[in-house]
Amino acid sequence: MENTEVVGSIHKQKEDEVETKVITRTIKVCRCNDETKEVSPKVVQTVTLTRTNKRNKVTNALEEGTWTQGSWEKASLTNSRKTMEHQIKKVYR
Repeated sequence: MENTEVVGSIHKQKEDEVETKVITRTIKVCRCNDETKEVSPKVVQTVTLTRTNKRNKVTNALEEGTWTQGSWEKASLTNSRKTMEHQIKKVYR
């Protein structure tokens, strides 16, 4: 039998794994003397963040990516402001 040299290489094969996360915030405007009474409808907003992780297919090691940056829409509370101004005037009369 003849000696044979086998030369090969193992490439680090990485595969992308996308991860998402949904964050929700709720804005409630309540009466200052009674936090259980909301003076306007609550505003619920969501933002979705993502990141791309790299999975090494040989070792199964995970290299975590960086989360994207989210932003919230400006919450319009103009109706609440009018209601609050009315409540303040009512209290100080």
